[in-house]
Amino acid sequence: MAIRGPQGVPAFLEKRREIRQLEEENANLRRDIDNRQKLIHELQYSKDKQDEVIRRYLHEGKPNEVQFILPDRSGSVNPVPPQPQAR
Repeated sequence: MAIRGPQGVPAFLEKRREIRQLEEENANLRRDIDNRQKLIHELQYSKDKQDEVIRRYLHEGKPNEVQFILPDRSGSVNPVPPQPQAR
């Protein structure tokens, strides 16, 4: 068994690093899937959650409701132009 060369310890260490990276990515994807499944379940059974998500997505509020839209952490605001309101 060769310890040096392209099939030696450096290749082994690189494969271990790659495996750790893929396991971490897998865990992140599993967490994302679980969060989405939870949201889907909440949306199926909660009218309030549906209303909350729709209003957040459309940037609309209920009548007589004041809404503040702040920039996200990257400093940019979601580029949705304001909709004219009927009076």
